[in-house]
Amino acid sequence: MQIETMRQPAQTNGMLMTRAAPLQLQTRAAELVPASFEPSDNSVDVIFTTGATVRRNSWNDGPYDEELVVSENSVRLDRLNAGGPFLDTHDQFSLRAVIGSVVPGGARIEGGKGFARIKMSSAPGDADTVLKIREGVIRNVSVGYISHRIEKQERDGQVPLWRVTDWEPYEISAVPAPADAGCQIRGASADDDTERAAPGAMTARETLDLLQRAEFYGERELAERMIGEGGDEAAIIAAVQAARARSAPPPIGGPRAEIGNERATNMRSHHNDHISLDNPANREEALIAAAVCAARGLEPKGAAREFSHLRSWEDFNHAYVGADRRGTQWGERGGLHTGSDFPILTATGRVIVDDGYRTNLSPMLSLARTIDVPDFKGDKIARVSGTGKFLKVEEGGEIKGTSRVEEGESIVPHSFAQQIGYSRQVLINSGMRLAGESFFVLGKAGANALNEGMANTLKENSGNGATLSDGNATFTTSRGNKAASGGAIDITSLSAARLALRQRKEPDNVTPIKLTPWGLLVGPAYETIGLQYTSSAFVPNQASAVNPFGGKLEVLVDQYITGNAWYLFANPSEAAMFTIAYLNGRRTPIVEERQGWDVLGTEYRGIFDFGVAITDWRPGYYNPGAA
Repeated sequence: MQIETMRQPAQTNGMLMTRAAPLQLQTRAAELVPASFEPSDNSVDVIFTTGATVRRNSWNDGPYDEELVVSENSVRLDRLNAGGPFLDTHDQFSLRAVIGSVVPGGARIEGGKGFARIKMSSAPGDADTVLKIREGVIRNVSVGYISHRIEKQERDGQVPLWRVTDWEPYEISAVPAPADAGCQIRGASADDDTERAAPGAMTARETLDLLQRAEFYGERELAERMIGEGGDEAAIIAAVQAARARSAPPPIGGPRAEIGNERATNMRSHHNDHISLDNPANREEALIAAAVCAARGLEPKGAAREFSHLRSWEDFNHAYVGADRRGTQWGERGGLHTGSDFPILTATGRVIVDDGYRTNLSPMLSLARTIDVPDFKGDKIARVSGTGKFLKVEEGGEIKGTSRVEEGESIVPHSFAQQIGYSRQVLINSGMRLAGESFFVLGKAGANALNEGMANTLKENSGNGATLSDGNATFTTSRGNKAASGGAIDITSLSAARLALRQRKEPDNVTPIKLTPWGLLVGPAYETIGLQYTSSAFVPNQASAVNPFGGKLEVLVDQYITGNAWYLFANPSEAAMFTIAYLNGRRTPIVEERQGWDVLGTEYRGIFDFGVAITDWRPGYYNPGAA
């Protein structure tokens, strides 16, 4: 139980008052330090707090300043030092969201700051996110924490100050750059933990979040009117609070919740000790997680268990938006649902599609770098070389320039799509599982399109790879990245492939490239032998009785690689052979729903816009294999 210390103004002679309050999950921005990345153990440093004072808003208490006291006596580090999770955007409902963990004992308080060492995942499904962290593309980190003791100080002419003197960080998350302009984020300096100045108008995401919270308290129309009049967030929050105070107190869980769910919202158990379901955002996340589990036939975990008694889309939709939602219900005569009448289905579908997509991604994805393009015109991936080396400058001498060699490959995104349709009767009779499977299949189809696209770039030109800008196939003996004759995986053939990568030069054919052999790509036919020759326990039949490749290579198995062909690739953090271009930053399939008009039914379609290209032949080596 949290003890909340209330410190009165000076004229009360310092009277100290205490009251009990439920534990609340809070998050605060932190800073990744990409330069600290250590490839040997795939780890990176974060500064998860500097204790700066930030402005927050409470629906019950209004705006206030929160100050985290950062000292060894005020911060409980036990959870982080026991291997606290490193999550993808605070997702606490899926094991797939765990993309790393705090190195045991790696969290510490030093100089008024909180530091942690994070070991990141090497799983293929996490490779895209981890690679962006390595490259410094993802820099934003948010820490989730619980406040155990708060000193509240009233200040004349200012908002109250809440000093958190006892708090417990328990997870750290990688997050995108916040779209909500009022979020607390770190600046370019690791010492800056101030909030970003709010712009004159709210962002779309900020507006949507504000409307959802206002609806939770039965004041959506008020919020909509004030937004239309140009009101800012603070003014709208204050107006909703005032309207709420004038009316009768809403039932627990909000005025639009079912009575059966209000009890679940107020219930506290060991499953959700650290999540308050009175918070609209937490309640929404738990409902979506429970609906995902029901649609996939899985057991709900954590706070989602509070909604495990719900069985149908109608049940979940009532709990999500309220029983007085406009529109007809499934099973009623004379009408068919529109997507807007069932927002829980859309929200759940996004999660399941993402699960289906990430579950079925090929390990080849770890070999690619990713970019975003704004349109279907694509982009050109340029490579500049020929800078040579630093030359000695004599006293009074001039700095000499070097020639540059430029080359580049084009990449263009394309649209891929799939459609599934169901009759109204099938949807009603089959319940939630049919829709859940449909969404998962659409996600899987998107992953397979990307997987096949990557494999096809290798299969072009009779297996020699796509034609590059110089008019030649990717793999040729003249480039030195193809074996002169096919051979099975063994010490000799692996040594030849490794040597070819180690001897690679920049486009000027002079400057050496540091390439470390890393990934052995094979199809199902060579999976067993590939695992043998990369295992430390396997000793080949050689005089040395040592496997020099044991524990040195990652085996990447892809079903689209057919026959006995195999490839050796350099560590993608040094150089990536493939580039994947996503349209407008959308890196998972988009799902759209359409209700039938001429026929009673529902159609779902998944759309995925991306392009795949080989943009550098140097990081790879191809061996056709042996029969």
